[in-house]
Amino acid sequence: MHKSFWVVLLLLIGGIVIVLLPDSDKRLLSFNKDHGPSLQDMIGIGLIIIGWIWIVFQIISNRNQLVVRLGLFKLRLMALLIVAGGALIAAGILSTLNNLLWTGIALSAFAYVFLMIPAFRKNV
Repeated sequence: MHKSFWVVLLLLIGGIVIVLLPDSDKRLLSFNKDHGPSLQDMIGIGLIIIGWIWIVFQIISNRNQLVVRLGLFKLRLMALLIVAGGALIAAGILSTLNNLLWTGIALSAFAYVFLMIPAFRKNV
């Protein structure tokens, strides 16, 4: 794996840990009665977004090798899971249905991990 893989993994894990830590519940903004990030959450979300952008860049940069390695069908299926997961995440945040949020996170995370590992390999 590239060294950048480990940096991205550290950003993601660090961001997730920061978001999961207890905070003061002083929201910077509110999406609904259950969802709204505090300053601490925003720092964690920022780390996650930086890692996510890095992953997306790697996937796009290596898309031709990923087509050869995984096949077009699997790439399209993962793209569909990412879009569906994103829609479920948005619906879960805007509503009070946490099941939608967690289902969307699970779908998107699965698809990104499926694409991330071969995208960061040195011999893709």
